Amino acid sequence: MMSAAPGAQDDQSRAPVLHRTSTVPVWLAPERFEAADFNPDICVADLRRYVPLPTVKAELQAYLVHLKNKLVEAINEDYSDYVGLSSKLTGLVGAVLRMRQPLLEIQAKLSEVQDAIQADLNALQQGLQRRQDTAAARATLELMQEVAASTGKVEKLLQEVEQQAQQYQQSSNQQQQQQHGAQPLAQQQQNGIELPGADINSRSDGGLDNRCRMLERVAGEAARLMYLVDKGQHLTFVMSLERRLSGCRMSLDRHLQSALLAALKAKAWGPTIHCLRAYLEVGEPGRAEAGLRAGLMGPLVKDVVTLVKQQQQQQGGASAVLLLVVQQLQHRLQE
Repeated sequence: MMSAAPGAQDDQSRAPVLHRTSTVPVWLAPERFEAADFNPDICVADLRRYVPLPTVKAELQAYLVHLKNKLVEAINEDYSDYVGLSSKLTGLVGAVLRMRQPLLEIQAKLSEVQDAIQADLNALQQGLQRRQDTAAARATLELMQEVAASTGKVEKLLQEVEQQAQQYQQSSNQQQQQQHGAQPLAQQQQNGIELPGADINSRSDGGLDNRCRMLERVAGEAARLMYLVDKGQHLTFVMSLERRLSGCRMSLDRHLQSALLAALKAKAWGPTIHCLRAYLEVGEPGRAEAGLRAGLMGPLVKDVVTLVKQQQQQQGGASAVLLLVVQQLQHRLQE
């Protein structure tokens, strides 16, 4: 056997109890067996470089015997306590049985409380769901009522507009008849061309202004109706109103076109502005542009072209005709 060096003896004194033995050589180093990355093949290959294999085997067997002896000593050290354990646990089963019944009762009460809380929670969730469903149904019902009320209001306003249009037309016809009977034809025409608005310049445009204001009001209500219809377009009730809604749109467009043309013909710019605002309310700027083109630019160009044709022979020359067209357009625009 090889003797251990002083430094090795100090290391062995600090080793665990199972390794503290004077019979274990230093080169065996039992601490390596407890390493997490211990590999027996590597350990044997390392030891055989300076220790014969029979010696390594003998030392390992001796160390195994030493470990078994230490294990027996550790068991015998507390064996008396192990043997007396049964006597110390006398009456433990009875204590467990006495504690079991109260614990079971507490468990049953807790289960009842848990079931009651779960039932209340389910009832609360169901109530909240019913409340949400009721709120949604109420909102749908209110939307349907608003659509029906707004549709009826638009139809009623359109009837009032129709009555105003009829009254305005009757008043216009009567005034035209009075003017034709009281004034000679030469005063109503200029160079054989009837001037736009010459038949209504002498009367007040109060009726036309009221009519255009009413149309602007109808357009505002129609815009609100269109918003409600778009919001409830998935509802069967709203779909059933499509014919009435289409009639309202067509009637409103017809009255707006008629009023805009009448306002442009009368050169009543206040009513014209009301009509244009109404078109903007319903989101139809293209129809307003078409009305301006038909009521303002159409008659203007037609009158100028007719006048130029009548005076073309007198003026002569393309440049003179073009100059006459420009002058007439400027004159009519200034008017």
